[in-house]
Amino acid sequence: MKKLHLIAFAAVAAFAGCLFGSQHFKHEFTDIKGWQVRDGIEVKIEDGAALVSKKGLFFRRVAQDPGKEYNVKVVGGGEGSIKVGNDVIKLDFGESGEFSKKFKLAFDARADMWVGFQPKAGAVLKIKSVEITPLPDPEGWIRHDRKALLDNEPSPKIVRGVSAGALDEKKAALIKQYKASAVVVNFSGAKDADSLVKQVDTALASGLRPIVKLDKSADPAADMKAAKAALGDRLEKIYAFIPAEYGENRDKFNALVKQLRADFPKSWFVYVAKPADYPGLNPIDDLKIIYSARYRAAARLDAVKLFKNATPAPFMAIGGANLANEFEARPISWIIESQPKNLAKNLEIAERPLGKGGTKQEQLESLKKTFLKNRKDGDFSFAFATDTHYHSSPDKTKKLSTSADHMRDMAKVAKELKLSFVANGGDMVNGARPKDESLKDIREIVGAMAESGLPVLITIGNHDDGVFWALKTFKKSDLSQVVTGAEWHDACVAPALKRGAVGDKNFDKANYFYMDFPEAKIRFINMAVSENPMTLNKKGRFAIDSCGLYAISQRQLEWLATQALDFSGKPDAKEWAVIFMSHCRLSDMKLFMGVVEAFTKGSSFSGETKTGHFPAKISCDFTAQGPIPVVLNIAGHVHTDNLAHTKLGYLGATMMNDCNRSRVFERVPGQANDAAWTIITLNRKENRATFLRFGAGSDMEAPLIKAPSGKKPPRKAR
Repeated sequence: MKKLHLIAFAAVAAFAGCLFGSQHFKHEFTDIKGWQVRDGIEVKIEDGAALVSKKGLFFRRVAQDPGKEYNVKVVGGGEGSIKVGNDVIKLDFGESGEFSKKFKLAFDARADMWVGFQPKAGAVLKIKSVEITPLPDPEGWIRHDRKALLDNEPSPKIVRGVSAGALDEKKAALIKQYKASAVVVNFSGAKDADSLVKQVDTALASGLRPIVKLDKSADPAADMKAAKAALGDRLEKIYAFIPAEYGENRDKFNALVKQLRADFPKSWFVYVAKPADYPGLNPIDDLKIIYSARYRAAARLDAVKLFKNATPAPFMAIGGANLANEFEARPISWIIESQPKNLAKNLEIAERPLGKGGTKQEQLESLKKTFLKNRKDGDFSFAFATDTHYHSSPDKTKKLSTSADHMRDMAKVAKELKLSFVANGGDMVNGARPKDESLKDIREIVGAMAESGLPVLITIGNHDDGVFWALKTFKKSDLSQVVTGAEWHDACVAPALKRGAVGDKNFDKANYFYMDFPEAKIRFINMAVSENPMTLNKKGRFAIDSCGLYAISQRQLEWLATQALDFSGKPDAKEWAVIFMSHCRLSDMKLFMGVVEAFTKGSSFSGETKTGHFPAKISCDFTAQGPIPVVLNIAGHVHTDNLAHTKLGYLGATMMNDCNRSRVFERVPGQANDAAWTIITLNRKENRATFLRFGAGSDMEAPLIKAPSGKKPPRKAR
């Protein structure tokens, strides 16, 4: 994979003023318009320069290209650093007062890269101007306009289909039954034109989009023109053409597309190359290209993620049904490569991912059917959503406006399937509006989840109190601008306490709690990692910006050690297990992990932290209680699905954001992929956790406790 860092990908044409592009950027600091000043840093404008001091964030986003090389020039003085993309570069102005250095954006960098300044501790950094200039691409390199690549997508943007050999009505009906949206039909040249037309008509009659593949042709241009003549008006209904053999030379394919374009002005062509070719691929200079590769192992798909980030062109994966869930977890079209005799078996294996092509109601039915089909004795199941970021609006086409509807769907399914509870992993609302409106949105989300008739368990997220918005909006801070901890408790925690949850006996407005499920012998502990004490600093501003608050207070740690993890009143304590819920995963929090390690080993722990938002000191002793396992920490915050085991061996799982703000998946308001919520099932006897997804993303599975080998558990399709 070293090749990734040597060759630039195609991205954006260089032109100033465009939202996208390898554009030249320059800012002269007569003002700081467009820059953000956060978390305590101080910026003053004096004599045409910004004087930056203290610790914090002074930054802006600048549209640039992943994988491209640039030169950054800063005019100024003092000591500090500049961050560009993923690089932190120490500034050395010398006697000239100018600093210049080349850098290259990583292939996984955002297209709107971070440009920020940080002074050295105790110093003042003086910045007169910053300039970022794109450097020339290698000779002959093709660099598309990024916006054009994003705008030119086949319709639909993503298809899920099957390569079925010669298509007949029986196969077409089977393929459609499993909710595939496309089918690959083969033809072998002009002599096969009648068969091609018949297969295309069969596909269209079944509601399938045909992908036409020319198989083993000596003269692709002539045979493609014969196909066009035979298809007539059907040409516009073809999803795409695969006009050349697998492994075709890129330049030869490029020449073929140029030759065909006059006869196929609106058609999409599929370029199939080896997975290993994509890290260094010089893209084809035609915009209407779907890139593709055949896969035998999921690991190769990592190159697709990098390729699509730098070159946001459509991509189609081809592989076995066992890889369907891996394909579904990425924003790509995909085709199951199958022989006719194995078609029914392959479709059954891929039933859930193929079902993602169905309507919203069909996908809900698929979710329920799969859950009931796989339910076993010993299962403990609940519904979970996170990062709903609700921002209510009468206009349901707006992003963030449909999350309450998602929670109603989740509640309805949870009630029908008789799950144990419904949960929300925080950032329920976007926190970017006046307090009364945020509270109204919070209560609507809670009410929507409560339609399940089940306990509603919610953790607070770093967006929920709106402090970051208040700091950005108002010069002075007061509690009337934000949702206080007590108000959050009344709206989100009090309903859980009424259903049997247990709070802190020493603090009646705590936003952390636990709830026991005796039949499953599970204790569900909700940790609040964004509890803001709402204190003001000397300038009358909130001392802590909740957006950067991921810590646990002394009071909450003491509650955890002395109340939440106390099983002394249970005669069958050794048969119980613990699940943690938090907005962000807890595995990096030293004192928390120390307490939990002692709990799981039946030992003692003492520790102290003197820095951070919540300096704390804690001692605990679980030797008399004995070891009790933790099996899961479920969280959100990062807006991506990830399953990984902590150093203590239990599963840490983050789930994709439910809100419609994903940069990864196409999410359309009102359609199923607008949402992303999950039915989570734990089976301790089988040491298994399964995640059935409704909406964007895919089903996943992993061991609850890490295998003795120490290897990371694989993702598995159901």
